[in-house]
Amino acid sequence: MSIKNSFLALFLFISVTQFACKKDSETSIVGKWTVESLRTKTSAPAASGIPSGDETESLSGQTVEFRSDGSYQSCENGDCSNGYYQKSGNIIKFSDTQDFADAESFTIQSLTNKNMVLYSKSTETIGGYVINMELWINLRR
Repeated sequence: MSIKNSFLALFLFISVTQFACKKDSETSIVGKWTVESLRTKTSAPAASGIPSGDETESLSGQTVEFRSDGSYQSCENGDCSNGYYQKSGNIIKFSDTQDFADAESFTIQSLTNKNMVLYSKSTETIGGYVINMELWINLRR
C-alpha cells in the first residue's frame, strides 16, 4: 500500500469515527442550572375577567440541580425542594413523587452545554371560559 493510500485510509478512519461519536453524543442536563427568566403568555376571552398578556420576569437566586439518579433539587434564596425528573428525547417530566402521578411535562426547545429553554402549553377551563397558557423557562449553567 502506498503512503498516499495509507494517509487516505487513516483520514477516512478518523472521519468515520469522529462522525460516529458526534452522532451518538447528546448534551446532558445533569448539573446545576440557574433560572435566568420566566416568560408567561396567557390568552383568555375578555368576558372571563382573566387578563391576557405576555410577560417576561427576570429571576435571580433560583437554581435547579439535575442529578444523574433522576432526582432534582430546586432552590430559591436558600429555600430548597426536591423532586424527580424523567427525560425522554426532548420531553422532560417533573414530579414530586417517583411514580410520576402528578407529573408536569415540558418540551426542551433548545439545549446546549450552557443554555436550556423549557416550554409548556396548557389549556384550562375556568368559569366556562377556555384559558390558554404558555410558559418558557430559560436556564443557564
